[in-house]
Amino acid sequence: MRTIDLRDRSSAPVGERPLRIALVTGTTRARPHVVHTLALAEALARLGQDVTVWGLGRGAGAGFFRHVSPAVTLHVVPVAEDLALPAPARTAAAVETLRGVFRPQDYDIVHAQDAVAAGAVGPCVRTVHDLDGALPGPADAYASVCLTATTAGRLQGTSATSATVIPQGVDAARFAAAADESDPVATAARRSWRSRLGRFVLAVGPVEERFRTLELVEAFAALGPELEDVRLVLACPSPALDDPAYRTLVDARAGALGVRPLVLAAVPEDEMPALVAAACAFAVACADDCTGPALEALAAGVPVVLPDAPQVRETFAGSVAFAGSPAAMAWELGELVHAPDAAMRRAGRALAARHTWEAAAAAHVGLYRRFAGPSDRVLSLSQGAGAATP
Repeated sequence: MRTIDLRDRSSAPVGERPLRIALVTGTTRARPHVVHTLALAEALARLGQDVTVWGLGRGAGAGFFRHVSPAVTLHVVPVAEDLALPAPARTAAAVETLRGVFRPQDYDIVHAQDAVAAGAVGPCVRTVHDLDGALPGPADAYASVCLTATTAGRLQGTSATSATVIPQGVDAARFAAAADESDPVATAARRSWRSRLGRFVLAVGPVEERFRTLELVEAFAALGPELEDVRLVLACPSPALDDPAYRTLVDARAGALGVRPLVLAAVPEDEMPALVAAACAFAVACADDCTGPALEALAAGVPVVLPDAPQVRETFAGSVAFAGSPAAMAWELGELVHAPDAAMRRAGRALAARHTWEAAAAAHVGLYRRFAGPSDRVLSLSQGAGAATP
């Protein structure tokens, strides 16, 4: 396992030609790995690399969920999605669709960001964002990247595959600016959200089992009566990401508990920083997808409660509160809303400021240059090393 410190910018050699890099995802929707992909692509482009992002677009006119810098080339491949088919059949069809149009020989480096992309593109660098369910990725990934050493260790324990650790980046300045009390525009934007929502605890993500929305509702129901004026707000990037059956279950449970969470669907990307900065606290129940949203909240100076899991503690120890159950989350939220910890907030801001996308991109370039070259060299690397370790 090799860990790259985001403050170390020396890994990108100077004077070499820009790399032709393809970042590939199996969707264009606002999933955490797609959020990661687009931010990484833009940071790579700012470093002078030639970056193209590929994604499978589901639905008529589907594109990436947000505007992407024109310095990044985009290829959206339309894919029909028959929801009557079982999930494995839909995944296989998506892999075949992408495989039919993607040309790996056009790039020095192909970097797959999820299992669909990895199954379609052949030899590649593969980011393993989490190990939920079956082991992701194909055997011909010649280098693996993980966001934490904990995930890298689990990957190696499951598949004997080592990984380079490159932590998540965040646009901390954007969220810090939204919390700037000396900026009248930022102050007005925060006040606008508070006038609409009152005092609120914020969670970001779709209503689905993976994000454990039900646990958030149960935690909120356990808050004491002294917080009855605080509401739970769920900001979903897109209604298409919600799981209808799970949403029905959550609504029924919320009704039984007397909780009325407010779901904000499709919050515009440029309004998210003000929404985050206006919150009393920020909560995440899913350990595998918390890093980006939590860093954004910390950059805005908002107190954060996260699941108590090793990969979460690795990144956030000392800057957030941890909770191992809905009851524990309710306790921590109550404490943070009543009396935010000033030292913890300072630590959170400092943590977010260290996690820059520019440093993450430089670390990726350093990794890429170890493997970039003619396609026959990449093929020989993958055939000789299996899932090779950097």
